[in-house]
Amino acid sequence: MGAADSPHNPNKRNRASIGETTESIAPEQLLSQLQNERRLRIAAEQRLETALGKIESAQQSAAVRDYVMASAHCLLWYADIFETGDQYLDWKMEFPNIDAARKFLPLEILPGETIQDAWYLRRHLEDRDRCDRVGTGAVRAGESYQQEFRCYCEDASFRWLHEDVRVETVEVGKHWRAVGVCTDITDRREAQKKMEAVNRRLERSIAETHHQVKNNLQVVAGLVDMQYAESEQTDASHRAMQRMGLHIRALAAMHELLTSDVHDGSDRDSVSVRAVVERLVALALQTAHGRNINVDVADIRLPSRHVTGLLVLINELLNNAVQHGTGQIDIALQRRNGFNCLEVSDRGPGFPPDFDPRVSSGTGLEIVESIGRLDLAGAITYDTGAEGGARVRLEFQSLSPNSA
Repeated sequence: MGAADSPHNPNKRNRASIGETTESIAPEQLLSQLQNERRLRIAAEQRLETALGKIESAQQSAAVRDYVMASAHCLLWYADIFETGDQYLDWKMEFPNIDAARKFLPLEILPGETIQDAWYLRRHLEDRDRCDRVGTGAVRAGESYQQEFRCYCEDASFRWLHEDVRVETVEVGKHWRAVGVCTDITDRREAQKKMEAVNRRLERSIAETHHQVKNNLQVVAGLVDMQYAESEQTDASHRAMQRMGLHIRALAAMHELLTSDVHDGSDRDSVSVRAVVERLVALALQTAHGRNINVDVADIRLPSRHVTGLLVLINELLNNAVQHGTGQIDIALQRRNGFNCLEVSDRGPGFPPDFDPRVSSGTGLEIVESIGRLDLAGAITYDTGAEGGARVRLEFQSLSPNSA
């Protein structure tokens, strides 16, 4: 008897066992087992396909995300943040794709540093301290925030970044999560810097122009004074030349004020009416023959072109009050119900009941009418005050958003 026929041969026993098992199972039961095995195999294959599909989808999503971030020139990070009890918090920051992060911002990473370390340490020192304060305060308050800062690159250049951080509170006072999106705004910052340089040059040019105009007006005023002193003309001519000199000096004072505003960085599109009127009154007192001029002008700012017209108008009313009135002269300018209300009055005989500026006025009130009604689009009234004295009122709308 050979080895294969030995009763101790395990293969022979297995074949007999299988045969006995198969013969002992009914065909219907065997078919059911085969069908169950087939269903289990199909289910396993389906789960495998689903898992492979999810992996492929995740890979595609990551690829799409990286492509979008690279195309949009932005960087994405997320962090778990924990309270430390110290001045600043503990940030556990992660970048979804380090290669994309390095491509977006080529930071220098020293030996022993991680990209998270470099992301913090390569910031400009001034910006780093500010970012620490802003980020810590916002996170502890559970509030999202935005900020801009500079980061140095490997080539020693720096980039301006805008960071938009969304903060979620996990456990109040202890644990937060944050997601940050950074975009490169270097080009915008450079354009802004160039624009600021252009604006500074323009402001210097404007200041120089106002300075030259002021000097030329003062020269002309000096020539008028010389002509007035040397001439032997009538009193009316003398008064006309005196008024002309005052006009010129008033305009020179306004250009001096404009020069000062430009140097101080003020809004060069508007001028303080109070400052201009106070300078005008200081000049008018020189020819007011001892008359007192009381000023009650609100701090209203108007466009310079309108202040120029208003200055000439007030100057004419002052001349008329000095020439035809008596006693104290009052100048008031207040803002009421959306209108600027100017009032100039004296203590003289006042206007006659039938006064009509279009018929009775001279050159001075013709100028007042022209500026008040046409240049300032206002309404003018002429009357006599309750205690006597001529009173001229001008109401015009605010012509500047900076009006008080």
